[in-house]
This record gives sequence, C-alpha cells and structure tokens, in this order.
Amino acid sequence: MREKIWHLMIAARYKALYLTYFNSFVRSVERWSDIILALTSSGAVAGWLLWQQLPWVWAAIIGLAQLIKVLKPHLPFLKEQQQLAASYVFYQQQYYHYECLWEDMEAGGLSDEELRQRYRDIKSRQLEEDERSAHFRVHEYRFLVRKTERDWREDLRNNYQIETNYE
Repeated sequence: MREKIWHLMIAARYKALYLTYFNSFVRSVERWSDIILALTSSGAVAGWLLWQQLPWVWAAIIGLAQLIKVLKPHLPFLKEQQQLAASYVFYQQQYYHYECLWEDMEAGGLSDEELRQRYRDIKSRQLEEDERSAHFRVHEYRFLVRKTERDWREDLRNNYQIETNYE
C-alpha cells in the first residue's frame, strides 16, 4: 500500500503540472488566433496599401485568418477550457490528499483500516472525476511533456530529496 500511495501521489502532481502548462498553451493559442482575426478584420482598410505593394502577403494573411475562423470552433481544447481548469484543480487536490495520507502513513499514526478507508475515499473522488471528464481528452504535446518532466523532477528533488528517472 505504501508504494501504491507514493506512486499515486507523484502521478497526481505530474498531472497537475502538465495541466498547468497545457492550460497556458491553450490560452496562448486562443489569444494569438484572436489577435490574427482582429488584425485582419480591422486591418482591411490598412490592407489597401499592402494589396497594392505586396498582394501575396495580404492574401496569405487573409487565408490564415479564414483558416483560423473555420478551425477554431472545432478545436476541442479551446471548447473545453472550463473542464481543463476543473481538471487542474482536481489533480492539485488529489496530490494534496495523497500527500497528507503519505505523511500520516509515514508518521505511523494510521491503523490499517484508517489507511484503507482514506485511500478508498481518494480513489472514489478519482472515479467521479473520470466519469465527469470522460468526454474530455488532454493531448500530450512533447514540448509540454519535457517541460513538465523537468519541473516535476525538480519538485521531487526539492520536496522529497529524490533523484529519480520515473517513466
């Protein structure tokens, strides 16, 4: 049970970190797509100069804006930002609950029955979250995974004095 709780605790921390970076990435994608759409719609008048001097540049910008306009409503991670934020909060809470359980277990202050009951309570919250978020999928982007792993390892080193290569 000790090893299981440890692995669930550090996995929850990893997921919370990844969701932090993923959420930031999603907000950046949305912000830049909004900027491009705003520039092309408000830049139509200013575009006359570009049309005359560099028509292919303006055509490329308009084409990009139209592509963004068509694709944006269909990008799942942009439609599910509230779910994304809720999942981040959930995994932060899971990490906290597992960490408390871990500390109490290490201190020896729990009977086997208390340990099992608290573990079951935490796991049941996980099952509820899985059911609530079954329709939502968080994509794993390699650049975000690398950043998460780097910060996660640093977190383990700083908080638990562990140098490890968890996979």
